[in-house]
Amino acid sequence: ELWDCFCPDDSPTQITSPGRFNINLTLGGPKAESLKKLNNSEQAYRILPQAPENGLELVALTPQGLYYACKTLKQLLRVNPSEKSAEMPILTVLDWPDIADRGLWGTYSFEHCRWLSDMKVNHLEQLVHNDFDEDGNGTSTLSGPKKAMLTDGAAYG
Repeated sequence: ELWDCFCPDDSPTQITSPGRFNINLTLGGPKAESLKKLNNSEQAYRILPQAPENGLELVALTPQGLYYACKTLKQLLRVNPSEKSAEMPILTVLDWPDIADRGLWGTYSFEHCRWLSDMKVNHLEQLVHNDFDEDGNGTSTLSGPKKAMLTDGAAYG
């Protein structure tokens, strides 16, 4: 999804900068130890500047935490593809959710998988059509656009 920020139309874009800027993803390790003390630590993350202002390190205990760190970074990033430029803030972030399951229940939530993912909503609930087949076995189906939850939901967390 960070790639989408730089290339929103799927065409390759070379962002030029006066210096090299790195984004490092770190799963576990010493910098993640303090996250273990937080509520819902499996979703917690840190974003740390790398000296001397040449990058950021995203640190988490789990892949889910790293995913949320990337979501935050995506929200902070300002890209101008037409000028082939980007602005990346150098900052420190410590973030974790107070509530483990943040969700939406209702008729049209399936239409907003990507937005809900960007807002770190991690639970959708939908009604499905339950029926019986000719052999008497129970079946459940998602109709029409609700199938997007299976494709978009998986793609966007």
